[in-house]
Amino acid sequence: MMTAVAEDGRTLDLSADEPLEDCLTWDQLVGSVTISLCTWFTTGLDLRLLGRNGLPVWCAQHRAAGTEDPCGRLRVVVNQ
Repeated sequence: MMTAVAEDGRTLDLSADEPLEDCLTWDQLVGSVTISLCTWFTTGLDLRLLGRNGLPVWCAQHRAAGTEDPCGRLRVVVNQ
């Protein structure tokens, strides 16, 4: 499990409910979470969508290749 803190003080608890692909290392997982959450925050997307759908994550190779299917998906709990 990992926790991310938004600029507005909300915390996001992230965990893997299902196994992640073998191509995804811990460092790549952290990098993918950082990139994806930064995109969510800068575009102003509703964080509640993450709670419903989870956060897709990619390894560096598949992200660079623009692979549509993620290497895993993290469950997200948004805390106020």
